[in-house]
Amino acid sequence: MKNTKYLINICRLVPEEWQVTELENNLIRVSYSHKGSGLQPKSFTLRKILIFDDDFITGIAMYLGDGKLSRDLNHLDFCSIDKDMILFMINFFERYFHLDRNTFSNSLYYRKETENMLNDWSDYLNIYPLKINVYHSDRNNHESFSFQIGGKILRILSGKIVLQVLLLDFLQNENLRRAFLRGIFAAEGTIAINKKTNYIVYMEFFLHYDENHLANKIQEALRYEGIKYILQKYPKRNCQGIRLTHWSNYYKCWKIGLFDLNERKRQKFFEKMKKTRFSCRIIPQLKAKILDTNLSQRQLAFKLGVTPSIITHLKNRDMFVNIEYLIKISTVIGISLSKIKQNITEFRVNDVTTIDDKEFIDFAFEVKSNC
Repeated sequence: MKNTKYLINICRLVPEEWQVTELENNLIRVSYSHKGSGLQPKSFTLRKILIFDDDFITGIAMYLGDGKLSRDLNHLDFCSIDKDMILFMINFFERYFHLDRNTFSNSLYYRKETENMLNDWSDYLNIYPLKINVYHSDRNNHESFSFQIGGKILRILSGKIVLQVLLLDFLQNENLRRAFLRGIFAAEGTIAINKKTNYIVYMEFFLHYDENHLANKIQEALRYEGIKYILQKYPKRNCQGIRLTHWSNYYKCWKIGLFDLNERKRQKFFEKMKKTRFSCRIIPQLKAKILDTNLSQRQLAFKLGVTPSIITHLKNRDMFVNIEYLIKISTVIGISLSKIKQNITEFRVNDVTTIDDKEFIDFAFEVKSNC
């Protein structure tokens, strides 16, 4: 059932001196004429009613992160190094604003040209290569793509729509709240990893000082999700960070799909999961069954790829067992992983943080099973 609280009527945002023509299929044409010489403002055919669904909120959040509302009130810009984010935003403007990607001004920037670079972006975004301007730039470590949508009418209305979204209290809706966090993290989120010691130092939403309203919105959303954070200031860079630490928070981020809209960041988290130690206690009866085989301790250790001392430690009822050993044991002994997971009494990350969440435990076993 649609909730009118989560709708925006574009007609109500149009200045009085502009003209609105009602069209079929929930469309309106917005135009106006200015006095004097020069070109008249370009008219736009737009959706009359914008419905707040997950993708709409995600698109607004992404744009707040990596988009730009030009100060000259003449165009919109969006830039990213990630193909999936560029495609999402192109689809966003086509779906919700009834625009055509073939009318966008597209630019591809590179520092070191690679083979098929232009065609790769063209094929992924479904944009004809001749519609993409290519530039060399020493400022960019990675290829980046930007698209610009010209038009004063669209620029002014978009600014009003973004402001309207930020002012509305949609965070009580779980789906919209999580879509907002996913979108803003895809654009402005970082995952800092210490490569030497292989642990996540922190995850962070990175914002400018003047984005306080957005920062407050993110903090409110995190509080709804029970995700703890600290505020980090970067005076020299005129920036601020909303920082998350500890696996108790990381797994909540995974649970709400925080990384799902940026494949590069999702893979970064996924690769870290592969290298993280997960261990658990299992009930004594199951442990006894595992050790009660026709194999000697040395033979069992050889099949599991561990030292015999590990098997000795398994006999200790208080011993936390690396789940990678349990995955191998399930194959060697013939005990299903589902049976093993049913008999877990405590689950830990890096032998420190206790996680009591069946979905996360299933995820951890799935990751380790595919390593």
